[in-house]
Amino acid sequence: MRRRSKSFSPAGTPLATPLSALADALPLAPALRTLNIGCNELGSKGLGAIAAGVSASKSLNTIQLEDKGLDDDAADTLAEMLARSSALSAVSLGYNKLGELSMRALANALRSQARPSSLDTLEINHNTIGDSGAIALSDWLASPQCRLSLLDISSCGVTHEGAKAVADALASSSTITELRLSENDLGDSGIAAVSPLLTAASSLAVLRAEKTGARCAALAALFDAIARRSAAAATVALHLARNEIAGDGAEPDSRPRLSLHLLDLAQNPLDRMNFAFLASCASLTSLSVFGSSVRADVLASALRISAPGIQVLNVSACGIDEKTLVEILDAVSARLGGFSTVHTLEIIGNPGCEGAGVARI
Repeated sequence: MRRRSKSFSPAGTPLATPLSALADALPLAPALRTLNIGCNELGSKGLGAIAAGVSASKSLNTIQLEDKGLDDDAADTLAEMLARSSALSAVSLGYNKLGELSMRALANALRSQARPSSLDTLEINHNTIGDSGAIALSDWLASPQCRLSLLDISSCGVTHEGAKAVADALASSSTITELRLSENDLGDSGIAAVSPLLTAASSLAVLRAEKTGARCAALAALFDAIARRSAAAATVALHLARNEIAGDGAEPDSRPRLSLHLLDLAQNPLDRMNFAFLASCASLTSLSVFGSSVRADVLASALRISAPGIQVLNVSACGIDEKTLVEILDAVSARLGGFSTVHTLEIIGNPGCEGAGVARI
């Protein structure tokens, strides 16, 4: 039987592990754009084995390192790898055990670069950075070297203090388009601390704050900040599902214009909401109240006269009876002289629409 020859690195030495073989190959693969190591627990040693190859690659722009057993032992290696790379633009570090030390090492390394970082997307969700880690990371977020467009620190143990530090740091950013803060215990005070970012950063178009303990005061703070955005700023998508929002938070005439294009209020109480804010939402195209205890007759009345551009409406699982469902259908089809802009109406799981699902109008 023919014996297979050994694999060698470019230097001529036998490869110690598959990871070292990968590291050697990365700089030699000019077409490689994305690296996903799959269901393998790298740990700090594994990351160390591939770091040099990742940094040396001139083409690799996306690396996925979710759930790889990374903790603060990998802090220096991770920071050096990202700082040395001139190509990486998207890094996913979710579902690891990275803490304050990792964020501090990362911020120090990226901030010390002479050139702006190539990083465009940084996902740190489901780690243990806490407020201290968020504050440490903010040192880089506020620097000229940061050009992020998407930052995800969802489910990272961040509260009011850390959220405020991040928002303050990003206030002068001209590149940030999406900030994800979901599943952190922010409450009304944390959301209020973040809300000025919607006024300051005209590029910010998406804010995700699902399951953050937000109530009516948080919604009011967000609406007030959006109302103060410049006319040239991007319209905003607010994702506020699974919170404790019950009402509108303020009278509609206090905000003549809300530049929203998407509002997700799924799985909120909404039992005191009169939807008066819709009168200020000429740009709103998508509204979801899925799974909420909404007063559907009030929503139907608001839709008759407000939000003229709405295209997608989700009222699934809201306990809507047949009579009120008819009122909503009438409302979305009776506007603008009978020419409705709504093309998708989701009504699944309501008593009044058994057998129905997604209606395309």
